[in-house]
Order: sequence, then C-alpha cells, then structure tokens
Amino acid sequence: MKRVSRFKIQQQLVQSSSGQSFIVCWFVERFTDKGEAAPWGDTSYDNNKEGLCKKTHKIMVFRQDEEQGLGPHTDDIGDLCIFLGDNEAFCLSAKDYPGLNPNSVYFGGHGFGFGICDLATRTISYLSGSPPPSGRMFWIPPSSA
Repeated sequence: MKRVSRFKIQQQLVQSSSGQSFIVCWFVERFTDKGEAAPWGDTSYDNNKEGLCKKTHKIMVFRQDEEQGLGPHTDDIGDLCIFLGDNEAFCLSAKDYPGLNPNSVYFGGHGFGFGICDLATRTISYLSGSPPPSGRMFWIPPSSA
C-alpha cells in the first residue's frame, strides 16, 4: 500500500530570550502548475519537478512545558517573532526590532520564498511576488559585536 500525505510537516523547537520554549509545526503542501494536489510521497510527480509548486498551508505554535512536554496550541506569543528557515529557528522581540510584526512567524524555504504568518488572524502573506531563488533559504539572526 502506497502512503501519501497532503502535507509535509516540519517541526522546529525555538526558545525566546526570556526562556519560553515553543514547538512550531510548519505545514507545506505541493501542487502542480495547474493547481492540482500533488501529495508528498506520490512518485508519479517525480519527473515533473519544474511544474510543482510548494506553499505554506499553515503554521501552528505550541508552548512547551518543561514538566509536561508539549503544551497547548497558542495563537498568542505576545510581542515575539519566530523565524523559520533552512537554518536553526530563532526568536526575537518585536519591541527590540522596529518594523517586525509581533505575534508572527516569519518563514523562508521549501522552494517558495519568504513569508509571514500572523498567528492571531492565521493569515499567511508572502514578502515578495517574485519567484523564489533556488537553493537553501536562511534568516540571519542579529548578533551583538
């Protein structure tokens, strides 16, 4: 029996500077250039990689509890912003970085570009209408030198 799945789910652990821990589930779906679903694991699409598109379907954030493990799903991480990419996830305070949208997850990768998920409204928007660059996509965390 062939197993196929509509979504590829990437899980990331991220910790804020205040010590809060979150597990972020990033749901990515793929489809053909004609808009037809192309489930992950379905090898009939393997020869048509140029015609496959990928996009973020949703992002879910769970608080992690040190004693109980995975905590409840949340749509409110306060003024925090979580960054997901092909590198390690990290978390910043929107108060410390003007221009960032608080209570949001910034994502980049999976062959579709960079975007933002507003957790309160569950709205996903992309930062650019241009085609994504090929290769891996990274967010570069700020550093104090």
